[in-house]
Amino acid sequence: MPNETTPHRVPAPEEMARVQHAKDVAAERLLSIPGVHTVGIGYKRRGGEVTADLAVIVFVDTKLPRADVPPDRMVPLEIRFFMDSSDREESVPTDVVEQARPVEYTHIPAGTLAGRARPVAGGRSIARAASGGGTLGGWVWDGLNDEVVLLTNNHVLGGAAGTDVFQPWGSTAATDHIADVVRTGTLDATIAAPVNAADVLEEIEGVGPAVFEITTATVGMPVEKSGAKTDHTTGWVEYVGLTGHYGSTNDFQVAPDPGMPNGRFAYYGDSGSLIVERTNPSGGSWKRVVGLLWGGNPELGNAKAHQVQDVFADLNLDTLCAGAFEEFLDNLFAPNFPEEPLKVTPIQLPEPVTMPLTTGPRVSLSGALLALQQAAGRPFARSRPLHRGMARDVEARLRLSRMGSDLVTAIHENRVGLARLVLDRQTRRALASAAAPFVEGVWTADELLGRQVTEEDLARFHRVARIAEDHRPELQPLLERVNRILGELPGRSFDDVLR
Repeated sequence: MPNETTPHRVPAPEEMARVQHAKDVAAERLLSIPGVHTVGIGYKRRGGEVTADLAVIVFVDTKLPRADVPPDRMVPLEIRFFMDSSDREESVPTDVVEQARPVEYTHIPAGTLAGRARPVAGGRSIARAASGGGTLGGWVWDGLNDEVVLLTNNHVLGGAAGTDVFQPWGSTAATDHIADVVRTGTLDATIAAPVNAADVLEEIEGVGPAVFEITTATVGMPVEKSGAKTDHTTGWVEYVGLTGHYGSTNDFQVAPDPGMPNGRFAYYGDSGSLIVERTNPSGGSWKRVVGLLWGGNPELGNAKAHQVQDVFADLNLDTLCAGAFEEFLDNLFAPNFPEEPLKVTPIQLPEPVTMPLTTGPRVSLSGALLALQQAAGRPFARSRPLHRGMARDVEARLRLSRMGSDLVTAIHENRVGLARLVLDRQTRRALASAAAPFVEGVWTADELLGRQVTEEDLARFHRVARIAEDHRPELQPLLERVNRILGELPGRSFDDVLR
């Protein structure tokens, strides 16, 4: 039912593990029952009311009184199983829910966020010339090509590399060509690279800065989203671990909160929206993204979504802060390392090869795409430098001391400002020019943090701090901490000061 309230109780990990195990044990058997189309996990209902008891949820086309159910269509009242760590038989209740099979929320005309906007934030309408379109979820980092890309659904933009992406939907004007499709994956997700970096706005309309952190959607979690059709709406995670779409076994469903316009969390045209946790538990100014919306049951106003962590893993994506900041720091060390070309092993593809672009599951053919594009003279990704990972090594070393760990925490708390600082090309060049002399010849994190700092080095560090403060004033508290550390550095190393 739409507009039901939730206990907003997030289950303990041990409780979720039990129910997940029960679902995994029984899913194949349950899905073989005629009329069952989806299996998941959620709160059991009694008398139409949501309880706080977790159950394996079995979705059927039509729910009948138990006395009228034929034996071959009977869903067991509970799932009995043995946990790997115990010899004791356990059980988890089931709950049969009548719900139509979900549909993709493809474009219909109009919508609050359907109009043209520059720069373009998440939540705005986008389309390819040959389709109605959907929603630009948000801007993320492509870990394969080291660049900012937009994220949306495959059924919105397709998966053909080079496809023109327009904003707003309905336009095919050259001035509205904002991106080109890069690739798709096995899930209903596609990324596209911006034509003009100035068109990128690292926010989601009505939500705030994004995408700077991700997490897992859990049962009972309060969430929100902005979509091209229904704008900003709120709801709660009703079910997780859903089977079905593009072969996923880990999707989730969001129910609208009471009072949502027309009783909807999402509707046609909202495909591609990013769903976010309503409150950041750490108190950050950004909200954690949990899912990529692909459809739902329009008669209920709900939404179905892939877990965003699954999408990121499938497409080799990262958050803007992690990707952009790491790439900036790693590239400072690039001159110290020889380039190693990306090696692609040719693979033999069966003939003929069919890759549907509009329906059905996608097969992951990353190796095949690399081989095909390399043969065509268009590399899928840049050569992979040997210095990748230097930033992570430095962070790991810093965390070995209390002061260093505190500094890393402060950096993460200021991830939005730092990411925006290095995403600006002019600022990035100025920062790199100021910092490059100190890292010249450095091969390891130990060498970097153990290098003695001279007065000339200190002057360069202060220059970096001034550039950062001039361009991102919100970083001032972090920079004050950095300046205190800098004051102790001349004639010493970072290791000496931070230990």
